[in-house]
Amino acid sequence: ELAHLLRRGGYPLTHIATVVEQVRTAGGTESLARALAGWRDRLTRRGLAMLDAAARLGEYLKLRP
Repeated sequence: ELAHLLRRGGYPLTHIATVVEQVRTAGGTESLARALAGWRDRLTRRGLAMLDAAARLGEYLKLRP
């Protein structure tokens, strides 16, 4: 299924073969899914922290003359 999705996305067969081999080496798609979920969580937390910081900076700058 992964190879099919990558092929539909226009990736060349050499790249698909590399990805499939790396997934096998990493322990399968479950391991990849866990890694992606962790990455997504970290990215979300970082993005929310940046939005919070931007809001606080905006409030601070409004207080300045």
